[in-house]
Formats: sequence, structure tokens, C-alpha cells
Amino acid sequence: MNTLLKLLVFGVLLIANTSLAQNNTLETETAFMNCVYESLPDKGAEFKAILNNAEQQLIKLEFLKDGSGSSYVDVYKNLYKMFSKDLKDLGVASYMSKITSTLDTPEVSKCMEGVFTSEAFASSKLSKMMTIIQAMNQYANGESLVDDILKSLDPEDFTHDYYRMTTFTMIESMNLTDSSGVALELPDKVEGDFTEEEIKIALRIKIDADQKITVNDKEVILGLLYQEVIDYLKKHKSKSVLSFETSKEAAYGNFIKVQTQIVIALDEVREEMAQQKHNTPFKELSTSQQEEIKKIYPLRIIENHEK
Repeated sequence: MNTLLKLLVFGVLLIANTSLAQNNTLETETAFMNCVYESLPDKGAEFKAILNNAEQQLIKLEFLKDGSGSSYVDVYKNLYKMFSKDLKDLGVASYMSKITSTLDTPEVSKCMEGVFTSEAFASSKLSKMMTIIQAMNQYANGESLVDDILKSLDPEDFTHDYYRMTTFTMIESMNLTDSSGVALELPDKVEGDFTEEEIKIALRIKIDADQKITVNDKEVILGLLYQEVIDYLKKHKSKSVLSFETSKEAAYGNFIKVQTQIVIALDEVREEMAQQKHNTPFKELSTSQQEEIKKIYPLRIIENHEK
């Protein structure tokens, strides 16, 4: 199961299902969540509060009318227009990242396996949603992805915590920035800095004249680009090279969004390594410890922008 799937499916199911208003036909979603929140010390109480707060933030910012299923459907219909610095941190993704290691236990895995192998799972909406998530990179555009999601779910399904969580995660992933809300600058590199082998395995990211974003010539959705970068960095580590090319017709806003997702991906793998090696956030490590991790995950990039 890759990191994105863990984020949207594994990490998504972190909250106690205590609302009587939730759709009781979503048995598989509820069973899956039970595996997770029963493993948490507070039984998911903190995450539930974070989830409700995220919903209230969207209502306050007028991106969401209210907590009804029909309002969430409207959000999905406009999902790929929802770019704002106010949406970069709803508090949901950061909490999921914090507790991922807590969920990575044999007990939780065994419980989840029971859900996946049950008769109910095969015909469940959760199964359909997971199929869509796994195939995200194959969608030609965001609109077709949204269409498939809305075809798979009824409006009232979005009032279930699992699907609210999925919504918030997608919104956050599309609006990733650094802590100041501004994309970080990437250092310029020249091809002579890299070996022929490294250039051959480089991850080729491009924004073309039609504003399409491709990775190794395959079109990807902006909100999912950082996952492609994370997977690549984890595979090649110190030999990683990112090749970032833009057409002269590429919108500057798209350039900034792509650049930001590259930086966020690098930050995530460094943070994960800091936790694995030192059980400490990257920013709290000593200078020598940070440099050690930067050698494992350096930022090595070739930028080529048409004039």
C-alpha cells in the first residue's frame, strides 16, 4: 500500500464513529475505522475534534455551505478550483502523519485484513473508493476523477467521517505550501553536476503549454504530484535527480504550485527519516543530524524553463 493510499484510506480511518446521523449502511467503512480508533489511546477523540474543526473552517471560509451531504457534493464539483492559502492546513493531514507509526502494528494490520477479506467489502462503497484512489494517476483530469467519486457515492455518504476525511485530505494536498504560505525557491543545478546514470533515472516533471502537468510523460493531477515525488525519492534516495521543465506558456501560478509540491515532498521524506533514525522532528535535530539526513535525501534538480 503506497503512501497516498495510506493517507487517504489507512490514515483516513482514525476517528470514532459516534454520530447517530451517519449512514448506517456504510458497514465496511465503520468496521475499518473500528480497527484504527480502538488502537488509539484516546479512541480517536482528538482526531474527531480536528475533523469537526476542519469542517467549521470550510464553512467559515464559505467553501462549504454546511455539514450536509449536498454541500459536500458541491465542494467536489468545485474541488479543482479550490486553491487558497487558507486551505493549506486544516489540521487533518498533519495529525494523520503524527499517528501513522502508532497504527503500523500487527494488531491493526490483522484487523484491517479481516475487513478486506470480508464478503461485505467486495461490494462496498469503500472498495469502489479505494479502486478510484489507486487509479488516481490514470485520470486524464480532475473533473473525470470527481465524476467517478460522485457516481460511487450518494450525497448522504459524505456525512460519514471516512468520506469527510477524504475530502479534507484532498483539499489540503492541493494547497500544500511551506510554513509561511509561500513556495520555497529551488536551487539551480546544471547537468554537469550529475552522472549520466543519474540523469537517465531522473524524475521528469513538466508543465506544458496547455497547463498539463506530466511526470515521465504521464499526466498527473496537481494535488497528487507530491506523491509521485515522494515515491521517487524513497526509491532512489541520494541518487535522486528531479528534472523540472516548463513551457513558456506555463502559468506562473502553476509553476509555483508544482515547485511547492516538490519542496513539500522533500520535507516529508526528511521528516520521516528523522523520526525513524532519531525519533525527533527534523527541525529539532542538531545541525550534524540534519546534514546526515540531507545527504540521504538531497535536493538535486535540473530546471529548464523556456524563454
